[in-house]
Amino acid sequence: MFVVGIVTTILATTFHLIVRAADIDVPYLAGVLKMTASTGFLATAIAAGAFRSRAGAALFVGLVFSWFGDVFLIDSQYFLAGLISFFIGHVCYSVSFAMRKANIPVAAIAAVVLLVPGYFLSQWILPGVKDPGMKAPVIAYTCVISIMVALAAGCLAQRGGRWVLAGAVLFYLSDIFVARAAFVSPGFINSLVGLPLYFGGQLLLAISITSVAQPAPVDSIQNPQSEMQNEVPQN
Repeated sequence: MFVVGIVTTILATTFHLIVRAADIDVPYLAGVLKMTASTGFLATAIAAGAFRSRAGAALFVGLVFSWFGDVFLIDSQYFLAGLISFFIGHVCYSVSFAMRKANIPVAAIAAVVLLVPGYFLSQWILPGVKDPGMKAPVIAYTCVISIMVALAAGCLAQRGGRWVLAGAVLFYLSDIFVARAAFVSPGFINSLVGLPLYFGGQLLLAISITSVAQPAPVDSIQNPQSEMQNEVPQN
């Protein structure tokens, strides 16, 4: 199931981009392929042991909110709902990284460094936000994803930390193209570059769960009668 989830996401993303590039007019096909790709990273997380640790479970909840965010972003009129879903997802990711005992001094340094791209991205994006009510959510989202990446940097020295940081950075980069499409310069190029970054990042985050997942109780699963035998009273 682990490999199946990864392959599903990769193939569905590829076919989604092909359908859009070729302008194939089949109702809902692009959306179905996109959600198939999203479901692939959920399957990957489950196979990685998402329910065998608190940090893994928190990250999985973040992936679920990302899944719903992908649903909302299929139709641009639900952009704010998608933004809120991804915002909650990043909060869950941040909680997961904190549960990994992220190095706070390293995370703080990373947060300061991220102020630079955050500032320039805001100056680039905000002029294109025509709805005054959207500016605060966009700024808040920029802050929360920066915090998420900073905490991911704090996990770098830990087991699986490279997967965490790489996934977080790819997600961050992908959102630049989401913002570009929504507020600066719409076009297929945003999806062509952004979606592989996004799904690649989500897969890496899902795979990182393997580094915190507790081993499954294999002995009790293979021999369920052993515990029952131990409970039989001795004469």
